[in-house]
Amino acid sequence: MFPSVGQVTGIISLVALSFIGTIAMLWVGGGIILHGLADIGIAGPEHWIEGIEHGVSAVAGAAGGVLGWLTFAGLSALVGLALGFVLVFLLHKVFGMGHGDGGEAAAH
Repeated sequence: MFPSVGQVTGIISLVALSFIGTIAMLWVGGGIILHGLADIGIAGPEHWIEGIEHGVSAVAGAAGGVLGWLTFAGLSALVGLALGFVLVFLLHKVFGMGHGDGGEAAAH
């Protein structure tokens, strides 16, 4: 039996929502890390990204505000993604945490 148009639309909507939600979580997490580092005296990464943001804003003309914000948000998301990769590597490969021998994960 084939799915109805409504079911397909619902699935596509959920996939889009999960993708957008993942990007938003990376952006927010990266931004929190950048702001937190600046608060404890390690302001270099945040200032570097702000410099790129201002550069994009300056050359983008009328769309400068939006494109500058998107630049900062995108780079914050990359910071969150990179930190996530580092944490996953440390937890799984260095500290051996995770699902046993790396085979099929058992149902919880």
